[in-house]
Amino acid sequence: MFKRKGFIIGIIVLTVVAAPIIWWLASPLFLNTRLNEEFPLSASALVPSDMSRQEVEKQMADAAKMETRMDEKMPLLQALPCGV
Repeated sequence: MFKRKGFIIGIIVLTVVAAPIIWWLASPLFLNTRLNEEFPLSASALVPSDMSRQEVEKQMADAAKMETRMDEKMPLLQALPCGV
């Protein structure tokens, strides 16, 4: 009787642990939700008093299209003292 009760408790514990892991791994196979909305460029921007919100949006959109290339060398890794 005790073995059967322990077996049932073990199955319940295993189910409680395994069910969320199985859901996390399997849910992308049948859940497909995409959010496709425009990023609010000037939502958190401080708008100058001489500019309208639309002008700020245009400037932010133009700045987002700019491609800036950075050519900076990585600093050399200096030897760390032993034990760190």
